[in-house]
Amino acid sequence: MLIKLMKKYNYVLFVLVLTFISGFAMLNQLEETNTDSYLHITITRGDSLWAISDNFKEYHKMSTPEFISWVLDHNQLDDDNLYEGDSIIIPVNREELSDFQLDKPQYALKGASFSQ
Repeated sequence: MLIKLMKKYNYVLFVLVLTFISGFAMLNQLEETNTDSYLHITITRGDSLWAISDNFKEYHKMSTPEFISWVLDHNQLDDDNLYEGDSIIIPVNREELSDFQLDKPQYALKGASFSQ
């Protein structure tokens, strides 16, 4: 009897399981990345995402295209054009950089200011 019912309604079980799996996948996708721990920088004239990625390559484990994609996604940017005065979040953990390191010229981005 139970087998007969399962055969008759197996499509319902399939749809139900598929719905739960899809729901969990969508919830996982919607979960926002906590950007509070990442470095916020202010853009100055001449800055580019490529240069920023290169300047901080020791502090992120991404390729330059991955870095740029992350910055575009997490800053809701349509393209890689940066404008002087814009503030962006980059995937560099603030705790890995001390204030002393940020004051060193090799970590400066053509005079970009760093906010924490």
